[in-house]
Amino acid sequence: MGQHYCSFLVFSIGFKNLHVTIREGEVATLTIKQIGDETGGEDIGGFPEDRLSLVQLKHASGTATNGADFSLNDTVPRLTLRANNTLNNIPFTPITSIDDNIIKGNETIRVTIVPGTDNVVQVQRDRQTATIIIIDDDTGVLSLERGTYDVIENEGTVEICAVLTGGVLSENTTIDIRPRNNTAQLRSDYSTRRILPILLAFTNRTCGRFNIIDDFIREPLFENFTIAISGIFPENSALTIDQAPSFIRIQDDDQAEVRFAMGQATFSEGGGNQSITVILGGTQLSQEQTMEVYIDDGASNGVSLGFVTFGTGVLTQNRSINFPVADNNIALEPNKHYLLRLRNIGNIGLSNPGTMNVTVEDDDDVSVIFVQSSYNYNESHGTVSNIQVQLSNPIAQDLSVNIGGGPGSQPSSVFVSGAVVSESIRFIAGGSASVSLSNFALIDDAVALEVVEQYDLSLINHDYTDEPSRVSLGSNTTLSITDDDVVNVTFGSQMYSFFENEGTAQVSVRLSRIISQTFTVRVEGGPVNQSITFNPAQRVGPISFGLNDDLVALEDPERFQLRFSRHSFPDGSKVRLGSNSQVSILDNDVVSVTFAQSSYSYFESNGTASNIMLRLNATIARSLSVLVLGGPGSQPSSVVVSGADVSSTVTFAVVGSFTVPLPSFVITNDDAALEELESYSLSISNPSITQNVIAADSTDIDITDDDIITVNLEPPSVIFLEGSNAVAVIKREAITYKAAFEVTVSNERYTGPLSVDEAAVGDFGMDRYQLFTSLMYNADGFNFTEQHSVVFQPAKANDEHFENVSFLMPRDGIVELQEAFRWRLSVNDSRVRINTDTQIVRLDDRDVFSIGFKDLHVTIIEGQVATLTIKQIGNETGGVDIGGFPEGRLSPVRLRQVSGTATNGSDFLLNSTGPRFTLRANNTLNDILFQPITIDDNIIEGDETIRVIIVPEMYGLIQVVKEWQTATITIVDDD
Repeated sequence: MGQHYCSFLVFSIGFKNLHVTIREGEVATLTIKQIGDETGGEDIGGFPEDRLSLVQLKHASGTATNGADFSLNDTVPRLTLRANNTLNNIPFTPITSIDDNIIKGNETIRVTIVPGTDNVVQVQRDRQTATIIIIDDDTGVLSLERGTYDVIENEGTVEICAVLTGGVLSENTTIDIRPRNNTAQLRSDYSTRRILPILLAFTNRTCGRFNIIDDFIREPLFENFTIAISGIFPENSALTIDQAPSFIRIQDDDQAEVRFAMGQATFSEGGGNQSITVILGGTQLSQEQTMEVYIDDGASNGVSLGFVTFGTGVLTQNRSINFPVADNNIALEPNKHYLLRLRNIGNIGLSNPGTMNVTVEDDDDVSVIFVQSSYNYNESHGTVSNIQVQLSNPIAQDLSVNIGGGPGSQPSSVFVSGAVVSESIRFIAGGSASVSLSNFALIDDAVALEVVEQYDLSLINHDYTDEPSRVSLGSNTTLSITDDDVVNVTFGSQMYSFFENEGTAQVSVRLSRIISQTFTVRVEGGPVNQSITFNPAQRVGPISFGLNDDLVALEDPERFQLRFSRHSFPDGSKVRLGSNSQVSILDNDVVSVTFAQSSYSYFESNGTASNIMLRLNATIARSLSVLVLGGPGSQPSSVVVSGADVSSTVTFAVVGSFTVPLPSFVITNDDAALEELESYSLSISNPSITQNVIAADSTDIDITDDDIITVNLEPPSVIFLEGSNAVAVIKREAITYKAAFEVTVSNERYTGPLSVDEAAVGDFGMDRYQLFTSLMYNADGFNFTEQHSVVFQPAKANDEHFENVSFLMPRDGIVELQEAFRWRLSVNDSRVRINTDTQIVRLDDRDVFSIGFKDLHVTIIEGQVATLTIKQIGNETGGVDIGGFPEGRLSPVRLRQVSGTATNGSDFLLNSTGPRFTLRANNTLNDILFQPITIDDNIIEGDETIRVIIVPEMYGLIQVVKEWQTATITIVDDD
């Protein structure tokens, strides 16, 4: 046989926690664990797990009682092994405490582990016992039942009770109640030193009695002493003892008799407080006595009405006390009955009537009214609810009331939302003082801004028939249904665009729903500050505002926000103003870039073409550039090109000048005169901004040849004679020129200074008519309108540059002074300058007065005077009135003896000076009759002759006709 070995290793176990605390009603959890580190199990050759015997639990000791304070399950779960072959912990709940509501303080339970029979498991002694503490949370207060005990002296005892509140005690408890002297004294007024009532287990009230001594001694009506609980046995720490004292009041019964003045009385509830009379009689009192009047309501103490005091030395006394009659405002009540008694009368006897019956009749009426005089609802509320009817006073009987009303006729601006009401409501006696009507539906008509819809609900009648007048029905309540439909005010569009030149912009404002009242909305923003009025049923309205065409072109769009600033509807919550709308005012002002003039004229001599202005027709908000192009191009052969090609950019600044000059360009002076007009155009193109810009204008550039060719009238080289051709010589400047021009020489009067021997052609005395006609012709026969022209053809500088014109000088048959007139030079081309435009032309007169002797032979007798007559031979005229030689300047003629037989001085006397010539009215010469010769010598000498001649004047104006120049005077000697 093999040998067997005995193992001394065992599993050591014990409680994990040796102390566990729980409360009444809770479960105690215990854990058994391995104390050492021993292992087992078949997998390591150890003791098999399934053969480990059960351990048990045993109640060892403690203050708690099994079955009353707790229950014990002594079976422990089987021990098992962990993966590491040590024992698992065993948690289990063997103890359940019992919540018994018994005040007894904390209790303990001690339990031990009892090992199995296999000797493999050993309980370690120091961890074998666990103590469970059960905390008793039941509490209680022990106190005297009443604060004051009343007893009449002759009653002998007074019962005193102690009461336990909270829990109960599990065992009988003796309560020690002891007295303490006050006005009542031990052994004279009471005889008990202490009472020890026993409070039985599981009860909460116990009583004992104090003995009262009836001493038949007339004493104060009331005396008292105090009592208090001084302790209990057995003691209980969980119990609270209220040691506040209570009074025992002893009423002395050795007194006179007292009674009520009457045994019954009836009062009205609304009559207010009433007086109750108590009468004391039978004897006098040696000291004051105060007693209490109270209502016996069946309770131990009743309801005190107060105290009356009777004095000493009076046989019969009346005292009154107030009986409060409270108007409780409960209507429809039955009558109330009260029994009045006297208490604390001491040793005074109670005679008849010792009690008094009081009846209080209810005189409270009740008014049924609506809780509110008006109710307000919104249409969207959907229902009318919580309309309440209330009583003015509580009622003692049920009451039904009928209610009715409806919208009826409403204003036109109201769409009816309410409903007709016909309902009966019921008030329950002692119940709520208010009752709500049943809900009824409201119609939400979706019309905004309605006037408040109002109508009345009425209390129609009630069902109280005993005294109907005690129930009054109040005024109607007004039901107001407020339209809470909100109208949204929005712009027709979130964005508007207008052009400046449209003049007027219009924006639409829209309402989200129909309205029933007129209201206005204020729209502001930018130039807009105006109101729009919406009438009922109107949902769209316009806002118009003027657009200011500022004539500023190329502007960026002007933008501003239109907003609703306010509206006129009083209830702001009913109108919701929408979001802003952006307004864009687009600039469609078209700017035209043009030349300031349709043409520009320059002279070659200017040297430059400047001040060519480009013009805008509007102010611009952005700079604008244009290109100006042009040039002379091909010109006629008669034009020598002076202009220049132009290609310039012109820029207009923002809000700058409306006009900007084109950069100047050179004009070449070619020194050729009388060119045709050099003309070409400049054009505007390629604007830097194309939108709303017109840049397609052109202007003409005209370059006028201002090279001057000069002409002058050469001075006459001779004095011209009447009847001859006068030649005017015209000289031009030696310069190249490109066009023919015509030069004209005209006759005109000379009005300048003259010498005494000169006269102006046509200058003679004339009347107005003669003066008018002399503008063309005059007595000289001179034509002042006569003119002769010559044309100079285009030539080079070295070509012939003289031209002549001839005038036939008229012969007028008038004897005149040398005359002057003027030739004036004119030209048909302004480009031709006249250096000398006039020349004085002198005209000699070929006409003379022809004179001679009228009689060539004259015979006289000595002593007679020889009369000679000189006369005009021709028909020439003169005189200033016809432009002829002035009469006053005609000198006297002279005679000169040229031959004869008579001797001057002896035979005759000769006066050689003849009279001055004068003119006839027809401007011919008068005959000159004179006697130049006187003869008378008284000498006989025969006939003699004298030959005299007319000597002509030095001026050459008078010419003696030779045939008539000599006269012969024959002197007949009569001696």
